Amino acid sequence: MKNWFKIKSVIMQEWSESRDALIELFGKVRDEWMDTNLTTWIGDNRLYAGISDALKFASSEIYIVTTIPELIL
Repeated sequence: MKNWFKIKSVIMQEWSESRDALIELFGKVRDEWMDTNLTTWIGDNRLYAGISDALKFASSEIYIVTTIPELIL
């Protein structure tokens, strides 16, 4: 992973992958996972300290906003 930023474009070109398509796919999978099982999604993603407890005890609708796909790809 140390050289990820140097090799990712080579890998994506070699595998004929599109950055935009991967971002869209990542978002779709993430959204479906959160819609079908928010508990496991939260369990498998690191949250800031105290956020997990706040989500468990929330008495209103919860919205989760992330920009991670933009950062990874």
